[in-house]
Amino acid sequence: MYSYCLVTFLHVWLISVILMRNESVLDYTTGMYLRKLLVQNMWKDIETRARKLKVSMNRKNSLKTYNTLNQTFYAFLFGFDEGLLSDDTVLAGAVWRHLLDMRELQDFSILNEMCEYIRKNVNHLETISETDIFKHGIISFV
Repeated sequence: MYSYCLVTFLHVWLISVILMRNESVLDYTTGMYLRKLLVQNMWKDIETRARKLKVSMNRKNSLKTYNTLNQTFYAFLFGFDEGLLSDDTVLAGAVWRHLLDMRELQDFSILNEMCEYIRKNVNHLETISETDIFKHGIISFV
């Protein structure tokens, strides 16, 4: 379930980058509103999947788990924003910290591949017309 959350966090962040881009025809308030809805729906999806997987937790553990996931998500946003605005070294650091949980790596090419994946998808999402994204809900990843 945790791996699913991390992959979801990555793709929600990728979409958030597009929602918050400066050259958007959307105003800042609309972009913020859409990002807020996206994040709310992400949490609903995570809760639904956890129920379907019958992840059993009492209320206290459930709140603690979701609080930890929420903190992880916001650290993820800050780390990947910094990485996107910087070079691949900083982005690779964010990948290692947030997606790979700072595990010891035998093959560092995974960091390069993830940086390429992230940058390619940001570039790809920027080419999708706002009409397709906002009116038709068409979002694809490479």
